[in-house]
Amino acid sequence: MSSNPTDFPGTSVRVMTLPEAPLPDAKPVQALYQPRPSDAFAPSLSSALRLAREDLAVQQAANIHDDHAMLRAAVVLETRLRLLLAALDADGIGSAGVNEVAA
Repeated sequence: MSSNPTDFPGTSVRVMTLPEAPLPDAKPVQALYQPRPSDAFAPSLSSALRLAREDLAVQQAANIHDDHAMLRAAVVLETRLRLLLAALDADGIGSAGVNEVAA
């Protein structure tokens, strides 16, 4: 006798399931970024753009197979993006751009 369910079209196949397993002990995680009052610094827009371009040029050469290099690139680029957005907001450009995109 065959045990292949496709050999019996039109019949239901019993599916075995595991009993509900208890969830593992999960510890609360910390957010990647938690704003602080000292984060209110905003560089000039020209400086923020220059630094973002420089870091992007450096990080694009990161080895995609190296977990540490990818983590380092993500942190550097996130920091530059935050500074770039702060500079745009300080110049009054950032909030206008958000409204135009949302509309």
